[in-house]
Amino acid sequence: MYLRPSTVSSYERNDKTPSLFTLKKLAYLFNVSADFLLGMESRYQINTDGLTSRQIFLIEETIESFRRKNPR
Repeated sequence: MYLRPSTVSSYERNDKTPSLFTLKKLAYLFNVSADFLLGMESRYQINTDGLTSRQIFLIEETIESFRRKNPR
């Protein structure tokens, strides 16, 4: 996917809005939801495809460990 730097800049400044097609492509490219790109969702999603259940468990435990160390 190619976007001119000036186009990206116009998106960042809210001068221009990406088309639905572009929004879907960007979400796929960055592995996030369109809601996240639109600022409607603040949670990251981790793609665990191809990982074992043990690996997923260890990732979840690591995240919980960070949360305990960084209470809100």
